Amino acid sequence: MAVDDHGIEALKKSAEEVVPGSKADYYLKTGVLLNGEPISDTNPLPVSGGASKTDTATITQQAASISSVTLLLSNPDRLGFVVYNESSSVAYLAFGPVASPTLHTYAMAPSSVLREMPSLYTGEVTCIWITATGSMKVTEL
Repeated sequence: MAVDDHGIEALKKSAEEVVPGSKADYYLKTGVLLNGEPISDTNPLPVSGGASKTDTATITQQAASISSVTLLLSNPDRLGFVVYNESSSVAYLAFGPVASPTLHTYAMAPSSVLREMPSLYTGEVTCIWITATGSMKVTEL
């Protein structure tokens, strides 16, 4: 059965068997609709822009601290970032002005990596560690 102007409701009411892996099967499983109709060649999903590329990266290192420190300042041009917890201590990262063990976005185990690419967040990133040993390597794109 082809997906046509009758859309998903027609598929659901159909007595015909839906072939696994077919467009009809996909639409029934996902319910992907645009303007009330299944996405198709005649009703395409609009795409704007694309993945941004850069040949510029800024690499910094922040010493571990038991007080909240800033890893990244707010940057509306940020495409992404990577942080590596080069510490034997858990690090608590916050998307915001203050990180704490009880209020944070991510808890990073020792020697772990966090990749935010592409980054939809361009605000300040802060961090605090359980003990002040080691550092955080930060790469901003």
